[in-house]
Amino acid sequence: MIDIANISKHLYLSKNGIWVTGNFDDLSYASELRQHKFEIEDKSFWFKHRNQCICQAIRNYNLSDLFFDIGGGNGYVTSAIQQMGIETVLLEPGVEGVHNARKRGIHHLVNSTIKDAGFLPKTMPAIGLFDVLEHIEDDESFLKQVHNCLTDTGILFLTVPSYNTLWSVSDIIDGHFRRYNRKSLQRLFHKSGLKMEYYTYFFSFLVLPIYLLRRLYSQIKIRKTKDIEAIKSEDTVSPGVQRIIKPFLNWELYQIQRSSVIPFGTSSLCVATKF
Repeated sequence: MIDIANISKHLYLSKNGIWVTGNFDDLSYASELRQHKFEIEDKSFWFKHRNQCICQAIRNYNLSDLFFDIGGGNGYVTSAIQQMGIETVLLEPGVEGVHNARKRGIHHLVNSTIKDAGFLPKTMPAIGLFDVLEHIEDDESFLKQVHNCLTDTGILFLTVPSYNTLWSVSDIIDGHFRRYNRKSLQRLFHKSGLKMEYYTYFFSFLVLPIYLLRRLYSQIKIRKTKDIEAIKSEDTVSPGVQRIIKPFLNWELYQIQRSSVIPFGTSSLCVATKF
């Protein structure tokens, strides 16, 4: 079993069993939306499919029995990885997220950023950044911190939103600084000492609907305000729509199982190692 005290300079175990440090900076993520995610994650097709794609990539590439989910939010992905039989540590700066993760039964909880936790170099054999990087203004410096924590044979698993052409008020409300594509991630990885082992898009069937509903609507002023309730409504769909999109979801999961590349999609899934 992992002993967090052995791999961190700044963390200590609080009375409630959560590893903490005295000072940290929160990520760019609205508290209200974090709580909303917790309420809908278990019944959202989007979160369920992302979990399935992530877990399949981990099955394909992970060689370690220890995994660090950095910026893991409410622990939805962490829980799925933990259920795979992998010892998993959730690192999350948001207090609400950590307590929500505890409700999900996450064993190892760290309430801090990776920087403030002071993890020792080369102590993490597998790291997950699942829709985290877009929330960090200086993504290059952040990835260099991740690189420093990875063991020499360590593996990074990452998901991010795709295509700057899909940028809209939704990204602003979500606290995003940017969206990515394959080329922009490759450049960022190279600067950070990482190399791409596998890259695919997913949620391919959402590209056109997202473009029409977000980008074009914003341009022609149909959505006049930064309406958080409107953003919330995008996370759930009716049972009828879920039946229609299920074949697309199954096809994408099959492609990832084979390590095949889906050529486009509103999200990106990437596996990287040190070079």
